[in-house]
Amino acid sequence: MTPICLSASVSPTICINRWRSANCIRLSPVFSFPRRWWRQRQPPVAEPVRNQTGLHILLAEDNLVNQKVARRLLEQLGHRCEVVSNGREALERWRAACWDLLLIDLQMPEMDGETAIRLLREETPALGRQHQPAMAMTAHAMQGDRERCLAMGFDGYIAKPVSLEALREAIARVGAAEDSDLEEEKGLPDEAHLLKQCADDPELVEELLGLFAEGLDAAIIALTHAIDTNDRETWRRTAHKLRGEAVTLGFQRLAGVLQQMESRATSPGQTVPDDLRDALAEATTGCHRWLHRRSQEVLRDR
Repeated sequence: MTPICLSASVSPTICINRWRSANCIRLSPVFSFPRRWWRQRQPPVAEPVRNQTGLHILLAEDNLVNQKVARRLLEQLGHRCEVVSNGREALERWRAACWDLLLIDLQMPEMDGETAIRLLREETPALGRQHQPAMAMTAHAMQGDRERCLAMGFDGYIAKPVSLEALREAIARVGAAEDSDLEEEKGLPDEAHLLKQCADDPELVEELLGLFAEGLDAAIIALTHAIDTNDRETWRRTAHKLRGEAVTLGFQRLAGVLQQMESRATSPGQTVPDDLRDALAEATTGCHRWLHRRSQEVLRDR
């Protein structure tokens, strides 16, 4: 199998460059591969097992007050919680044990949440683990936070101050996303069909997937901004272009969501409801995961 160069952008420029230089695996433009230590085979580590009394959760938060509040809320929800104070400690505890969920603050001393999740995603294949559910915690709820956190490698995010109900719902959303992985596969590319569509040219397949991965997050951010500012022409044009690419490559779930968004752009007065925005974020995450898994398979085959 010919290697693919995936793309891991958080924003159109800054994150692309950061991923290109730092981790080179979770979707970096024109995919280069991770460092050689990725190829070292490690004994497999058992995956997290959910028990009937709740989840085993690792909380990474440097503020003592926030630690106590979040821990108490998690315990009220019936979960078991261990607390660390920075990203470096979070990585150490993650390597040493199995966790159902990680809650990671983005701004911490020694190592921030974005760096921690990047390193965690890099190390996951070498440790023989599957995808680790992780949720970001951010002090400021800003427009586009969810998309940025998903692009970093998180499965969801929650804004502080954290409330019991918001925490319950956020954990449920992450769990639902994990449970729906098999369903998502139905809307993702079939490689044999894609190869045929590209005239049995594997290099063309790699080139097209690389271009799609490179531009995906920037297109989603541009689309979201156009919707938020009611720039209907940019909204329609961006949704149409990305939908065409998604259809060609076989990302049918994303294409279906974009078709709905494009239709709303041409209907005066229609907006994009929250459930459709959520569907877009989930479909985009599904694309990222598929591209990421594919790169891992390429590494194992080399």
